[in-house]
Amino acid sequence: MEVLEGDAGIVGDEAGATIGRRLVEIGFVPGEQVQIIEEVWPGGDPMAVRVGSTVFALRRREARAVLVRVSSP
Repeated sequence: MEVLEGDAGIVGDEAGATIGRRLVEIGFVPGEQVQIIEEVWPGGDPMAVRVGSTVFALRRREARAVLVRVSSP
């Protein structure tokens, strides 16, 4: 399932190796609230993602390493 601009969810507990470690170090930890704030077009890369109260710019390949459970609107 792809998470789109405006969607919100909770960071899950799986991620890719090197990218996953980096994301955990900057706050993408299991149970944390996450929301896609904006995607740049064309291509949607990078995207602005809010984790807790901090906003990050992520490339799509980095974002693919984040497991998200989409929360109900």
